[in-house]
Amino acid sequence: MAAQPEDCDLGPLPRATREHELEQLGINALRAALPTDRFLFRDERVDDQGVDGSLEICMAGRYTNFRSQVQLKSTDSAATNSDGSISLQVKASNLNYLLSGTSPIYVLYVVPRNDLRYVWAFDELTRLDRDNPTWRDQETVTLRLARPLDGDAIEEMHERICREARSNRHIREILGRATIGEQVLIGVDVASLEVSDPDEVYQFLSTSGMTAVSAGYGKHILEHVHLLTLRRRQEPRMRLLCAYAQHTMGKYVAALGHLQEIMPLKGQLTEYDQQFFQSLCNACEFQIGRITRAEYDQRDAALTEAASGMFLLERQVHKLKREILSEQDPATVRSLLDAFQQMVGSLLSRDDVNQAFKIHAQIELLEAKGSRLVDEYMTAAAIKAMQADLGSLCDTAQSVERADAVRGLMIEWVETCNELIQAARALKPSCKWRFLNNGAFSRAPQTSLSQWPTRSWSRSKKPLRCSRSPVRSNASFARGFFAPISMSPSESLRKPVGLQMRFCQRRKP
Repeated sequence: MAAQPEDCDLGPLPRATREHELEQLGINALRAALPTDRFLFRDERVDDQGVDGSLEICMAGRYTNFRSQVQLKSTDSAATNSDGSISLQVKASNLNYLLSGTSPIYVLYVVPRNDLRYVWAFDELTRLDRDNPTWRDQETVTLRLARPLDGDAIEEMHERICREARSNRHIREILGRATIGEQVLIGVDVASLEVSDPDEVYQFLSTSGMTAVSAGYGKHILEHVHLLTLRRRQEPRMRLLCAYAQHTMGKYVAALGHLQEIMPLKGQLTEYDQQFFQSLCNACEFQIGRITRAEYDQRDAALTEAASGMFLLERQVHKLKREILSEQDPATVRSLLDAFQQMVGSLLSRDDVNQAFKIHAQIELLEAKGSRLVDEYMTAAAIKAMQADLGSLCDTAQSVERADAVRGLMIEWVETCNELIQAARALKPSCKWRFLNNGAFSRAPQTSLSQWPTRSWSRSKKPLRCSRSPVRSNASFARGFFAPISMSPSESLRKPVGLQMRFCQRRKP
């Protein structure tokens, strides 16, 4: 026989309803599921208007005040939908109310199966806005809770609450530092919730903007410039950065517009930036047809003759490499390579040249040597193919000697490449930023040079046919480690002389 309820001799009292029992069962189940060293559940049902409690994040034994507002439900029904989710009907006003809180979440306790399900309120908002845009006009809405509150879900919940709380705090700190009356623009990445602080953006653009543009991030740099205040955007150096970014994107008229704005304030630029400014003007005017090729070459030669400091060294290094890549006579190439080798040796012995540029010069020499090795490699391969076509079954002494010489040079080249990789890794970059895959940037005090993109060169009129050779692939691999220090702004303005730069994202080896 079924047990009869005990009689109460205390007189009339309120009865315990199933609704209250379910509510308590849900709270107990949620407390039991959450690790106490990572979460603190606060019961907030006093004056409850739509929030049953809050989850506070604990980190390293400390409370953070990073919270998520929780609406907790319980049910005696074990019914599921065809996709395994569980439907939960709530008032539209309750969902709308919960969305005003921090990291709002619905948790459902299914009593028959002792199972906890959850869904983020903002995820359901996205689904409802997509499937039923008029849901706010309804009395109730149906939520779908698909994910069980297991170990993986607890990790995801902890990470998301922390991420959203950090983002909100960062935004408040930025606004708190803003000058009264100053317009503040804040960039937020919707996927990672990374917040772009205008002060940090300005620091990044000032110290590493040119390198980032050279690495192919011109579009992203322009997007970040718009986060700055008007006063900072109008600084000559920032306008020069915008002009350079527009140039790399092929928008030469827009680049000239920025350069015209700089003209009255050019004296505020450093000596190097002034020389780069003139080089950029010449390149843009040539690209839009204001000056002829002869006029451009004349201006470029005059600029090189008047150049000084690091700008002059960059010009000299690039000039020699360009002559080597365009020369066809083997004897002249050897002579130019010897001159290039002597120049690099002289640079390495100078105390007034920084280590980054020394490595940059060695890379340029390495690329010039590699290009000539490719030509010799292809010549040896062509001779071998011709011998096979003519029916020659044995190699001549001359062809064997040629092949051995090329092989020895290739081995030496690869060894030099590896030495430069180690030198670049040992060099501590001054840049404390790195770009993410989505184009945003973040602080990276321990940035590895291999995180930057690879760049490779090709002839625009006569593509190199040996891009799959071992030498070329090693050159591309090596350059992946040198991108931050090997790409100078003035070097990438060489389109008018027949060379173009291609950028590709470096793949992890």
